[in-house]
Amino acid sequence: MAASTEVIKIQFPNQAEYSATAYFACLQEMVSSSLLALRNGQPSRTNVDVLAYCWSAIISMLDFGVIANQEAKILESANFILTSGKCSATAIKYAIICLQFVLHSKSENQWNTDPNTDKILAAILNQICANQQGGKDIVQQQAIKSMCIILQNQKIRKLVKVGATIRNFVDAKLLQTM
Repeated sequence: MAASTEVIKIQFPNQAEYSATAYFACLQEMVSSSLLALRNGQPSRTNVDVLAYCWSAIISMLDFGVIANQEAKILESANFILTSGKCSATAIKYAIICLQFVLHSKSENQWNTDPNTDKILAAILNQICANQQGGKDIVQQQAIKSMCIILQNQKIRKLVKVGATIRNFVDAKLLQTM
């Protein structure tokens, strides 16, 4: 967070703002630039695990309206972390937490109509079903925790779309194993 504070001071020398939203903007930019370096085959100048931890922690402090407004940026970064094969299990764990908060930020109407809802649920479910040797790893454990937290929300659990998405996912996984 100290690094974020310094960047905020540089970006806003006369009117530095230290709200969760300001920290998020700074961290999102740092995450994006680090992931861009990885995407281009270059080393990240900042430890991606540490950035992912700070990024998920600050997202957990944001107002749901801010999360909903920044959903595209969060999803782009989380998707790269989950699918690139260039990030550690620790970074993936924190990306799952970010996805969990994106889902919590959605209104009932968004749960029923937004195609990203299905994609996010499927991404978390994929991490639960990932074949890990020697038992569950930290990614699976976090995916299970996140899914349990999501389903503990009575409003979410009652939505038909959630049940259908999970059912479709399980059916697809069963077909793959047969």
